Amino acid sequence: MTMKHTIALALLLILSFLFTYLILVAVKSRRRRSSSLALVPGPPGPSGWPIIGNLLQIIGKAPHRSFADLSRVYGPVMSLRLGSLTKVVISSPDAAREQDGSSLRPPRSLRSMATFDVVSLEVMDTGDKTFLTGASQSHEVRKVEESERTCNISLSKEANEASPSTLLVRACFITSLNVDSNVVFSIDLGSYDPRASTELQDSLSRMMKTMGKPNLANYFPSLEFLDLQGIRKEMKVMCSERLFQVFQGLIDARIAERSSQIGPRVDALRGDLLDSVIDLIQEEGSEVDMNDIKHFLCGLVLLRERRRTLPLWNGHWLSYFITQ
Repeated sequence: MTMKHTIALALLLILSFLFTYLILVAVKSRRRRSSSLALVPGPPGPSGWPIIGNLLQIIGKAPHRSFADLSRVYGPVMSLRLGSLTKVVISSPDAAREQDGSSLRPPRSLRSMATFDVVSLEVMDTGDKTFLTGASQSHEVRKVEESERTCNISLSKEANEASPSTLLVRACFITSLNVDSNVVFSIDLGSYDPRASTELQDSLSRMMKTMGKPNLANYFPSLEFLDLQGIRKEMKVMCSERLFQVFQGLIDARIAERSSQIGPRVDALRGDLLDSVIDLIQEEGSEVDMNDIKHFLCGLVLLRERRRTLPLWNGHWLSYFITQ
């Protein structure tokens, strides 16, 4: 038997296994769906194809238009079968806001990267806010005003080279990144100048694009361990080799700054989140280590950016939320 025949036979066996596996998953999903619908009737929705469900009706260059077209037929709350899972799509702003605050979960690509399946960050309620008072409030307001002026100058220079939607997405991403980085690290980690973008900014941008890719594991969870598209591997590499190195450098620099400070210890503190977590590490008998802190910071930044980034799909505003 030649090498070509061996490869062809191996591919045939793999495809046969996958096809049989998908058939079993589809049958199991349909039975589960039928039993659940018998107990609690779900919202209306279009009928789907075997195995893939309604994927062909929403996957394309403009999925948000597909959701809009379906909502005109089936109403603002509808059910779709995406692969082996049944999802509920909400296009009513009030209902979406309520659902998003109660059951927001990170996508599988984020939960599986690095060791996020072991060390994870629970998402806080979206109504929680951080209030600044006195001098801190004035300082933050001045920084926001300066950032706005910088943003306007940079955007005006780029206006002739990029579309308005691209400029809007970029401005929102960098502004939200700088707001979060000032709360956590007291510095701007984003740059409005595309020629001077930071390592963290580039890494987050790549990770957001990777998280936004259609992932088979989101539609067929049983296939997650195969990582057929390499998304889990890519996320692990970007997180462990890039983000963690950036956070480790920021933590080390802050610890060195605090150690070299002459005078009362309070003078070395900036009062941001990084100071708080360093205090937590340095407490006597603390069970929190540096690995926990890096996962905490990584999860915090990514989950906050995801809240703002995922509704932007192909440069358009997408106001539809899919329950997990």
